[in-house]
Amino acid sequence: QIVDDILDFTGKSKVLGKPLAKDLSEGTVTLPVIYALKKTAPDETESIRTVMKEGCSTEDKRQQILHILKKYGALDEARTVAEDYASRAVTSLDAFPASDAKKTLITLPAFVIKRSY
Repeated sequence: QIVDDILDFTGKSKVLGKPLAKDLSEGTVTLPVIYALKKTAPDETESIRTVMKEGCSTEDKRQQILHILKKYGALDEARTVAEDYASRAVTSLDAFPASDAKKTLITLPAFVIKRSY
């Protein structure tokens, strides 16, 4: 889910099959937004709140929000959390014996983290 939240700002609309910043436009507060809001200046906080209320109707608005998220490292911070969860998921598989199913499950978290859709 965290990777989906990141892609909502950084992906390509045609690839994702939905408009970018859709979650924010619908008022959904995701992990990158939470991290940004902890650090934003009042005018930046207001920009985020405005998009949450009115939607992200233009590319300029999306770019403004993306700039804020990047400025405060919110996307990178969220990606670090996703990578930590992926690593813990793989480690939890150590309890199981070797099998084709285990090999497949071990590759899944890396795929999810690196995907662009």
